This record gives sequence, C-alpha cells and structure tokens, in this order.
Amino acid sequence: GSLEVIPVESSSDRREVPPGAIKIIPGLGFGTGHHPTTNMILGELSRFKPRQPITAAFDLGTGSGILAIAAAKLFGAPVTAIDIDPLAAANATENVALNGVENLVTVSTDPIQSVQGSFPLILANLYGEALVSLSAEVARVAAPGCVAFLSGITEIVCDQVTDAFCGKHGWRLEREVAQGDWMSLVLSRD
Repeated sequence: GSLEVIPVESSSDRREVPPGAIKIIPGLGFGTGHHPTTNMILGELSRFKPRQPITAAFDLGTGSGILAIAAAKLFGAPVTAIDIDPLAAANATENVALNGVENLVTVSTDPIQSVQGSFPLILANLYGEALVSLSAEVARVAAPGCVAFLSGITEIVCDQVTDAFCGKHGWRLEREVAQGDWMSLVLSRD
C-alpha cells in the first residue's frame, strides 16, 4: 500500500481520490511527492511497522505538508509540522485542509527550538547540512524508542549526517535508502 500523490490545481478541486492517496497543490515548497527525497520517505513510511503506537509525529521542514499528511493518514495521530518559510507553511496548511486532516495536523512557522513535547515519529526532509546543525534539537524532541526518517541528504554529506545523529546523539542507523544522488536514513533510538 504505497501512498499515491495526486497533484491538483486548487483547493476547489473536489476530485475523489483513492483512499490513502494524498492530494497536493504543488506550491513553492519542496515536495510534490515526485522528488526522490519525498518519494523515499513515503515508500518507507508506507512499509513502516511501528514497534510502539505512534501517538504523535513531528515533521521538520514540512514544505508542501505531504509527509505530515501521510503520517496523519497512516497513523491517525496528531502531527506537529513546521517550516520556517511562510509560503511553504501556507501551502502546507492548504494541502492539510484539502486532505481533510486539519484536525490532526498543526502547521506553523515556529522554529524547532520552540517545539515542546516528545515524538515517537520524526520526519525531516531538509538539506543534509541543516539536519546536521539541527541534530541536537531533533534528539531533544525524540521520545524514547523514536524512529526518525531523514531525507534531503546528498551522498556527499551523508556521513556527516550519520555521524551527527548516530555518533553524537545516540541514534542507531536502521536503514539507508538511495535514489540517484539522494539518500534517506531511517534511524531509531532507545
């Protein structure tokens, strides 16, 4: 059951889509779902068998909101989605409503430093360099037993990202996925 992404023109597009499919108005934010970085996480998420209930999820750098929407649809859990770009956050908010998950997904432009709580599931599709610089903050909001799906990583910085998370912040590398020059990492921690 992979999550199909269906681009639509506007929020007035009421086309019925298959259950599990995600409707997206492609905005300026990354993530029409066809970019390898988004694709890889969607694929991993749809195959993910959580060892503990996913009671909340955190989406760092939500872009078009696609990963937050996917997590809400898959796990029925509240999702905190942030993007420092106001245009991306506005696009994500529109897409969240379009997919009928506005009761689960909260989109804001808050910086990660102000996010409270801890999350058993973390999604982050950012540039590798940004992931490295935010690795301590990501660890701070990770619940015990958290699984994190990281993407947006080029091969060149992959070792730096792995080192920042696994070397410095106690994550275990569960899986590396590659598509073209892009890498995604699935990490877990105790």
